[in-house]
Amino acid sequence: TDPDFVIIARTDARAIEGLDMAIERANRYAETGVDALFVAAPHSRAELQAIASNVKAPLMINMFEGGRTPLVSNADLKEMGYKLIIFSAAAQMAACHAIKEVMSALLSDQSLEASTARLMSFAERDALSGLPEIEELEARYVRS
Repeated sequence: TDPDFVIIARTDARAIEGLDMAIERANRYAETGVDALFVAAPHSRAELQAIASNVKAPLMINMFEGGRTPLVSNADLKEMGYKLIIFSAAAQMAACHAIKEVMSALLSDQSLEASTARLMSFAERDALSGLPEIEELEARYVRS
């Protein structure tokens, strides 16, 4: 009953038992009262639409570059009926790409000079990581 707590049921049945069974399983989960459903790895836009048309609960979808599910725009997914769209690996993949580029430049140039424009400042890194808030909590709760 807590509005900040959400239960999302996931089925990976598409990969083993096919789309129809995945939809059937998702609807059985819906009967239990879950808040949303995630039918993993639909293989086509038509399958995305079939899930949205046949599953009787709010839907989540994962847009994952290189996965089985085709990349579809947020607008199109919302039009189909998806309520939650996640991009579970996009930030990680972008970070890995940037790390590879900077480290490759460091290896070849033996210097970071060519990559400094691509690097975040200490202040930006600290703010992004929440360090000021952590230090504030530390000052309040940690005894010397």
